[in-house]
Amino acid sequence: MEEAEIEVDVNEPLRDKIKHVLSIYPCISHTMLQAGIGPQITPKVWRPIVEEMIAQGELIQDQVSATSPSGRYITYVRIKLPA
Repeated sequence: MEEAEIEVDVNEPLRDKIKHVLSIYPCISHTMLQAGIGPQITPKVWRPIVEEMIAQGELIQDQVSATSPSGRYITYVRIKLPA
């Protein structure tokens, strides 16, 4: 009897966690996402997953520029779920 091969996406729990964090905090920076998913998961692990999710249209990444209260011009990169 042959065993059926089951394809398992080992990244799926992390993808779900990223979506969960973004369902609570709809528009966040990568630093805020790190805090949301936990410090035990390093950016080396989750950044490629976020980039893949952006490429697949599961997440949106944009930039916004603003002047801080101290007068510094800053550009922020934000990620969010599609509308």
